[in-house]
Amino acid sequence: MDPLSTAASIIAVTQAIGSCWKIYSSIKDAQDDIEEIRKEVISVEKLVKRVREELVTGPNGLKFSTSKELENALEGCLSELERLKDKLGPEKGSKRSRFFGVSAKWPLKGPDAFKIVGNLERWKQSIDLALTIDQVVQLRNVNRKLDFAGLPFADGAAYGSFEDQHQPECLPNTRVQLLKDIGEWVEDPRGKCVFWLSGVAGTGKSTISRTIARALREKDQLAASFFFKRGEKDRGDASKFFTTLTSQLANYITDLAPGVQNAINDYPRIASTGHREQFDKLIFQPLSQLICPPPQTVKGILVIDALDECDRELDQRLIVSLLAQLREIRSIDIRVFLTSRPELPLRLGFKELSGDIYREMILHEIPEVEDDIAIFLRAEFAEIRISHSLPSDWPGDRDIQKLAKMAVPLFIFAATACRFIADSDPEDQIKIVMSYHDRSDWHVSQLERTYLPILHQLVKSAVSHETLVREFKEIVGTIVNLASPLSIPSLSQILCISERAINNRLKSLHSVLDMPTPANPHAPIRIFHLSFRDFLSDQRLRGNREFHHFWIDHTGVHRSLYKKCIELMSNPKGLRKDICNLKSPGILRSDIDKNIINRHLPPGLQYACRYWAYHLKQSNDNIRDNDQVHEFLKQHILHWLEAIALLGEISIVTPMMEILSSIIDIHNSSNLAALFHDIKRFLRQSQRIVDMAPLQTYWSALVFAPTKSIVRSIFNLEEIIPEISQLPRVQVQWDALLNTLDGHTDKVDGVTFSTDVKRLASTSFDGTVRVWDAASGAPLLVLKGHTSYVSAVAFSADNTMLVSASCDCTIRIWDPTTGALLQTLEGHTEGVWDVSLSADNKTLASAARDCTIRIWDVPTGVSVRVLEGHTDLVSAVAFFFDDKLLASASHDSTVKVWDAATGALVRVLEGHKNRVGSIAFSVDSKTLASASIDHTIRIWDATTGSLLRTLEDTLPVWCVAFSVDNKTLASGSNDRAIRIWDAATGALVRVLEGHAQGVNSLAFSLDGKLLASASDDYTARVWDADAPQLALEGHTREVLCVAFSIEGKMLASTSYDHTIRIWDAATGALVRVLDPEEQEDHANGVAFSADSKTIASGSWFGKVKIWDVATGTLLQALENNGEVNCVAFSADSKTIAAGSKYNIIRIWDVITGTLLRVLEHSGEVTSVVFSADNKTIVSASWDSTVKIWDAATGDLLRTLEHESWVSGVAFSADDKILASVSTSYTVRAWEAATGAPLQRFQMRDTRGGWVKSIYFSKDGRHIITERESFPLKTNEPPPSSSGINPHQSQYKPVTVEGEWLARGGERLLWLPYNYRPQCTALYDNTICLGLKTGDVVFFTFKN
Repeated sequence: MDPLSTAASIIAVTQAIGSCWKIYSSIKDAQDDIEEIRKEVISVEKLVKRVREELVTGPNGLKFSTSKELENALEGCLSELERLKDKLGPEKGSKRSRFFGVSAKWPLKGPDAFKIVGNLERWKQSIDLALTIDQVVQLRNVNRKLDFAGLPFADGAAYGSFEDQHQPECLPNTRVQLLKDIGEWVEDPRGKCVFWLSGVAGTGKSTISRTIARALREKDQLAASFFFKRGEKDRGDASKFFTTLTSQLANYITDLAPGVQNAINDYPRIASTGHREQFDKLIFQPLSQLICPPPQTVKGILVIDALDECDRELDQRLIVSLLAQLREIRSIDIRVFLTSRPELPLRLGFKELSGDIYREMILHEIPEVEDDIAIFLRAEFAEIRISHSLPSDWPGDRDIQKLAKMAVPLFIFAATACRFIADSDPEDQIKIVMSYHDRSDWHVSQLERTYLPILHQLVKSAVSHETLVREFKEIVGTIVNLASPLSIPSLSQILCISERAINNRLKSLHSVLDMPTPANPHAPIRIFHLSFRDFLSDQRLRGNREFHHFWIDHTGVHRSLYKKCIELMSNPKGLRKDICNLKSPGILRSDIDKNIINRHLPPGLQYACRYWAYHLKQSNDNIRDNDQVHEFLKQHILHWLEAIALLGEISIVTPMMEILSSIIDIHNSSNLAALFHDIKRFLRQSQRIVDMAPLQTYWSALVFAPTKSIVRSIFNLEEIIPEISQLPRVQVQWDALLNTLDGHTDKVDGVTFSTDVKRLASTSFDGTVRVWDAASGAPLLVLKGHTSYVSAVAFSADNTMLVSASCDCTIRIWDPTTGALLQTLEGHTEGVWDVSLSADNKTLASAARDCTIRIWDVPTGVSVRVLEGHTDLVSAVAFFFDDKLLASASHDSTVKVWDAATGALVRVLEGHKNRVGSIAFSVDSKTLASASIDHTIRIWDATTGSLLRTLEDTLPVWCVAFSVDNKTLASGSNDRAIRIWDAATGALVRVLEGHAQGVNSLAFSLDGKLLASASDDYTARVWDADAPQLALEGHTREVLCVAFSIEGKMLASTSYDHTIRIWDAATGALVRVLDPEEQEDHANGVAFSADSKTIASGSWFGKVKIWDVATGTLLQALENNGEVNCVAFSADSKTIAAGSKYNIIRIWDVITGTLLRVLEHSGEVTSVVFSADNKTIVSASWDSTVKIWDAATGDLLRTLEHESWVSGVAFSADDKILASVSTSYTVRAWEAATGAPLQRFQMRDTRGGWVKSIYFSKDGRHIITERESFPLKTNEPPPSSSGINPHQSQYKPVTVEGEWLARGGERLLWLPYNYRPQCTALYDNTICLGLKTGDVVFFTFKN
């Protein structure tokens, strides 16, 4: 029964029962009424029985989660209906009725009647409840399936997958004892956690694995499986190993799903983390949290086949180690059946485990395999006899026994021989195979016995030996060396050989190649067994006099393949801009139909994009300037990046660049080496957005690359992005900033690198610790648990621990790979400010607000001593590199040095005049640096305590760090800058700028190449420690306000750096800085006069200043008596209005400076504007109103009310419409003459602060804010030119929507973190962004 019928049936039952109740409650005393209810009862009874049969008890019943409860409710209904029928008596007209003359009195009286109907009502409610519960369960399961769908699943890896549906399993009566032994291990309550079945190639390990998997599944004991296969995209490595197991385990153990779901919710990027973390978060922790697993899942087996075919040997050993941890799970018995060749990495991996963890069985040493092979041969020959109409005694027991002896211990020999014999005339083919048993003139190996008959037959049937060898090497050599299997059409595309020619060459190789069927011609070709590849590249074949021509030179094949891949990508039908014809540059990859990608990027082209560098590396070729690789990258680097991003694999590009960098010809590749470096920097800056929106490769990635970036210089931006006529000023060269890590939601207070420089950890006032990939900046982990802000973080020397300190008075120790909380140390009575680990990882020191330093034993978590002596908060603590001494810094202005072993005070360093916030030792432990809010850094001799030198800053210094070579010292200051000093001389080497607020923490990487910083601007940043910082020509601090002149030719900007700058809007060039001597504070608002000759600014100190634009000189300074928020000129430039923080609007005569009038709100005034006819003034205020005033008299004409504070207001060009925006993110349009409301809009994007800027578009058809544009209702046709479709010429405003520049609502250009504006201004098609960094940038879009 389908779900709709199910629901209808149960609803019918509940409605029928309700119908009985209604009939009963309305019936009086009449025989007809009794008959009516009796019929209804019988009808309901029949319906209940049918529903029970079809849904619950019948052979085709559905599996409800509440089946038992539903069955009980239906049975209860039937029971009550029987009682009701008995009470109603015999049917009217029945023999019993006529014989006894039953009266028509109403038979249901007294409490019995109400009891029956009440019971029916209760059973009805039970049915409703059972159905509701089942619906909830079903919805939960659907949600889980949808969520788990986000976990990558390796296609074809699980047992029973479509790809392996025809793979063989053990025949009956074969491997009997082995299968019995494995079965007993499964059932043995004391069985070891892991059963390792090892065996040489071809002994039948995978066949046994499939047989075991089938048997386990039949017993509902197969928890999960993974069949590795080298050369298969998803099955040749471990990238999807644990996520694939997780999906299967969650389906096998339903109670596991919530734990897995929590892991996905807490760690959205879990699929991109390391194997340890995936195992811990997705498998180990959810299994450990199971309390009472259901009885049917008390034991589950994982089947892992061919682990040796996992590409990375380190992954093989790690998987063995991680799976062995399953023995620690107590809630459920999870075991692992694992097969592999006995390769060295795996032998070493198992050697590291204790003997009580695993059981080993060596397959090729098991006796009686010959009998099993003989059984297999008899079964195969029986089928061959039928298909070829051969005599019943063919081929005879003698030949079967000979073949079995030849095969021992390789089942692959028997399987290949049978396929070969069946491929043509079996009687002739078997003779060829048998000849290798009888020949004694040369020694043949088992692999040769397996595969030489196939080559023998190829030579025998060849028309041209030369053609045969050439095609064999080109086609078969390619197939056995592919990184991932390909179909015949894809092979044809790469090799430029016709599909017909490929089919003809391979038609005689069905015994060794798994060929596609006519029903599925696009299936990939696979070799049946890797031993065939081993045979073709074996030196013994190369030395074979008869068949040496068939030897495959791997390096030569890889050389040919990488060249053909590059040719395929470079040809006219290969890679190009917007290869999928998406048109929209802001379209997200997640929104692109995968069928569209596959149609425009066919499998052959996808293969070339993914693996050309792999084949190049395997060819052992070196690359040099102007060779094929260099020319390809110069022409197609962006096209290739787009394609890789569309495939969702942008993360492979940087490792590929590293591979290519390692094989350059060092004498002839300076240009190529520079290009590789540039590509890596290009990706560091843009990998996130290119991955998210692939067409941003040509937009954001290119636009914000430095002007001398090699990648940018290769392409003509006017041709690549014809939509933009003016691009922003960017840096000339790549500067020191490598990555901006934005993810914290509050100030970032601490930062540190792991010692292997692979990870970076940061702490924040948001209460979290975040772990990032140090190379790409990708977020890896978010560690939650602290209940207050996290102040410091430190990696252990071996990277096995990450320690965090928090103002919740605790220290937490985490596993930095998995994010698991290992320990919580408690003892401090106030917030902990800093932590430091000894080099041997055994001792931990912590500094706290309670004026103490505590020393902890890390293995036990015990506080072994408390160091007292500071008289104020202890802000920093650090071990000497030899762990003998410990230094601490305090707000008592001192640095103290302690004996780390005894806790004795060694010396006190005095000299700072205020709080000391940070200390750092040089790596050689000879020097100690301290940073203080007294604006100095002091460098001390760590041995004697004498002051060596004092470095002076202009503001409080929050942090200090030594480079690994002890030559450089970095300091972070409240002025947002990072200063790099020569540690020996104290000379300032350079200044790194980019943070928008103070720098709180610094850390050098152990290789000395990177510097990390943490800031109050909510970001951590990674810098090239040696690269110079290049500054743009802009403000030195955050931009507060930007405003265009009336004709749009100039723009004025104000900043916290107390300057006002004038810019050429057409070129983005700085025209002038208004007289800096007259700028004693920052201006909150700025406006041009209508003739663009003067500028007005309103300052924080309460002055309105009028400036000459041409000279930059101050013309007038008008006293406002309170902070000025906004200024505006009248349309005739004769009058100026200023809105104040203190609820006042003052209006002055521009020429004389005379105060004309004062207007009042009941709240802070945020915006003021004149009408074009100079007759009215409109103001907005935090009193939630917009007020319209008579400009001549100052009379209040009308008040327009908002639901919250109003932050901006604007007139349309014709003065007919007024627009306002409020802090509740609503935009309103009003009729200016009457104040009547016209339209109300609600913003979609409510992130960040309030919207302040609001304007009308040039055509008057849109209201534009700094985040969105809104269309106005109008009956007027859009403006058009002669011969132009009016819809084509319709104006589309440019806005900032979140992280994007958009036009008409369409995302066009993604803005990197440093280009996200503090304020914006729009004139026609030009938008100006005022940035936190102090820069002012312009974009002009074409119509």
